[in-house]
Parts: sequence; C-alpha cells; structure tokens
Amino acid sequence: MRIERRITFIIGTEGFAAWKLNRLKTLSSYFRSVVILKNISNGGSANAEHTLQVISIGSQCNQLCQLWIEGSDAELACMVLTDFIADQFEIVNTSHKKTEEFSYSVIEKHPTFSLPFSITYGYKEIPSSTSMEKYALISKLCSMLNARHAQPLFDAMVQREAISSTCIGNGIALPHIIVEGVSQPSMAIIKLTTPVDWYSKRGNINTVIGIAIPTPAEMPIIKACTQLTRQLLNKEFCHLITSTTEPEALKAILLHIMAKNG
Repeated sequence: MRIERRITFIIGTEGFAAWKLNRLKTLSSYFRSVVILKNISNGGSANAEHTLQVISIGSQCNQLCQLWIEGSDAELACMVLTDFIADQFEIVNTSHKKTEEFSYSVIEKHPTFSLPFSITYGYKEIPSSTSMEKYALISKLCSMLNARHAQPLFDAMVQREAISSTCIGNGIALPHIIVEGVSQPSMAIIKLTTPVDWYSKRGNINTVIGIAIPTPAEMPIIKACTQLTRQLLNKEFCHLITSTTEPEALKAILLHIMAKNG
C-alpha cells in the first residue's frame, strides 16, 4: 500500500545550504518512499535524492516549499524528515500526526503570508455521506464568506453563475463577486469528497474557492486576486490545490500566492 504525506515549510535566510541538501538526500535514502521537494513559490520540483536538481530549483529566503513523501513507509519517513525540517526551517504544517505543535502558528505572523489588507478566511470539508448540489454549496459558501450578508452574496453569485459557470477546470470552481454591503474581502474554501457537477463542459469539481470583494474594489485587492487566478490557470498548481487535504497547508498556499509581488 502506498501512503502519501506532506510537510509544508518556509525557507529561511540561509536558503537551502549545501549541507542541508546533503542531509536531506541522506535521510531520504533511508526509506523506500520517494521524496519530492516542491517549491510552491516558483513552481520548481525535484527528487530530494538528486542534489543538482534540487539546487536548480533555486529556493530562496521566505519561499514556501513542500516535501511530498509517497511510499509504503511514508509515515515513518515523514516523522524523521519533519524533525529535520523543524530544526532547519519554519514548519507551517506536517502530515505527521504526532507533531500538531508545528501547526496553526506560523501563517498569522510570517511576512510571506502578509497581505496589504485584511481578509477573512474559512474552510469546510463536505464528506461523501452528505449529498449537495451546486446551488446548495453556493449557499453554504456565502454563509462562510459573510453570515450577516449571506443572502445578498448568494443572489450576486447566482447572477454571476447565470452569465457563465465559474468552473475553471481541473476540479476547481472559483465563484467570485464584487458586491456592496461587505466591509472587507473574504475567502472561503469547500473541499468535497465526492465531485459535484458545476454545470460546465470543463468537468466536475471537488474544490470550491469563493471570494467576495467589497465595492469599490481597491487595487491591492484586485492585484492579490489576480495573482491567484493566474496560478489557477496552471494545471500543476490546480493539482496542488485539489490534492491538499490539510486545511492549514491549503491556507498557507493560497495566502502566499496572493501575497506574492509580481
């Protein structure tokens, strides 16, 4: 049986120094699992045992990275590699179940996730035992975005969907509106165990990313949302989003992309 685990972390001021690369290579070689380093900030990836490939990624300070660990002993590998990453970098999230102390502590204080405006963020998983169709999901999404203004948000999103489906393909829908009556931007994520028909030729979806922006929309907000939508045109980035099952890791990825300059 193949198991998959992930470790999400931030590169420090020293970058990925040569000795750290060698140590990562040595540790990775102890296990039957494949360990892939993915740099979320620049889109690069390499097998952790191939040092020159890892160097070619060019990981730099404050970039967001993940280790993807897949194989029969991935749980053990994740435990060992989590200890190494925790010593050398700043962990955002890890799949290793015994290391909850690394979670829920970094995003609020680290500059790599800092946006020039306030934004609320919500997350919910819908299990396969719960049957929901598109507009029921939009209703729930609007309650997550702003419970006090859920009905106006719902009406605006229904009008938006009537123009064209907000399914962007690769398993993701991106319902987004600029609307009066809300004081600050909000984002809400719904993860679905069972894919849902979003009434689009681009296929069913299992991840809904809802965004509500107050009007008039300020330029920093527009730029941040544009950063995200550009990335969502990339099939590999979409796979990263749809395959990420840990809420804190997903939040880190989305906010980091929105906070990127240029």
